[in-house]
Amino acid sequence: MDSNNKKALEVELQFHAKTYDIDFGGVVSNIVYVRWLEELRFRIMEVYCPLEHQLAIGVGPVLLNTQIEYRKSIKLAEKPVGRMWVTNMTKLKWVVKAEIFLDDKIAARAEQSGIFVKLPAGSPTAIPDKLYQEYLKSID
Repeated sequence: MDSNNKKALEVELQFHAKTYDIDFGGVVSNIVYVRWLEELRFRIMEVYCPLEHQLAIGVGPVLLNTQIEYRKSIKLAEKPVGRMWVTNMTKLKWVVKAEIFLDDKIAARAEQSGIFVKLPAGSPTAIPDKLYQEYLKSID
C-alpha cells in the first residue's frame, strides 16, 4: 500500500472479519464487502459532507452501481484495511474506487457510482456544494 500517493477525498478504515461474516466455505461472504464499501462511503461523507449537513439542505446520496473484483479470500479474525477515494465528480454524479487489503495484498477492488437526490421526493439534484468544493480542492 502506497500511502505517499494520496487520492481525492481518500479515507481508510480497518475492518474485522467476525463469525457472522463467514459463509459456508469458511471465508468472508461476498455481501460483507458491500457492507464494508458502505462504511467507507459513509466515512467519506462523515469527513467531507456530514449527514447533518445533507439533511439540513434536504438531500441524500443514492448508489447507482457497484462492481467488485474479489482477488483474495479473507478469513475469520483477519483484519483487512479498506481505502476509498473519489475518482470523478461532476455537479450531478460521483464515482468512487476502493481497495481492500490483507497483509498488503489486494483482497478486493471495487468501483461505485451514484447521485444525490432531493428528500423526500427522491428526484436527482446537484451534489452538495460543500462536497463538490472539497473534491475540487483535493484534485488541485
